[in-house]
This record gives sequence, structure tokens and C-alpha cells, in this order.
Amino acid sequence: MSLKARIIKSEKCTRCARYLERLDKLGFKYLIYDADKADEEGKKMLDTWRVADMPIIQIVDDDGKIHYQFPFVDQGMSPRSINHMISQKEKDLKKIP
Repeated sequence: MSLKARIIKSEKCTRCARYLERLDKLGFKYLIYDADKADEEGKKMLDTWRVADMPIIQIVDDDGKIHYQFPFVDQGMSPRSINHMISQKEKDLKKIP
């Protein structure tokens, strides 16, 4: 099982646009969850995940299960911090029998 970064963003969010542009320039790979395109169930998930501001970064597996959600940070998390958390969570998964 591999873990990946998923960015929750909105089309109307200028912080999100700047953050994704920065990640793209660095060649950082990520998945997108577009809050504007979410159906009713998806909008309920935003409430479940307690998303009030964006961008929000989650560490998810291949099935979309969340293994970690970073707290909101205005400028987003650094790729180094995200990769570190992915490594930590992958180590934790290997410990589970």
C-alpha cells in the first residue's frame, strides 16, 4: 500500500492556487480533492474532516482512507514536511501485523 498527499482545494481559493503553483514548480506529486466539484456526500465529508479553510493536506492510501490530516496552515505545508509524514505513516503501517 502506498501513501500519497491529497490537497483539498477550492477554485475560488487564491491561497490554494498559489500553493499548488508552488508545488508544481517543485515537481511535487499530489492528488486533488476539489471542494467545488464535490457532490452532497462529498460536501458532508468536508464537514466530517473539519475543513473550514483551504488548502488542507491529507495523507491517504490507495483506497482514499485518511492516515493523517495536517492542520490548516495559511501558506500550506512544505513538501519536505509532507514527505516526512508519509514516511512516518508508512513505517507505522509496516508495524501492524
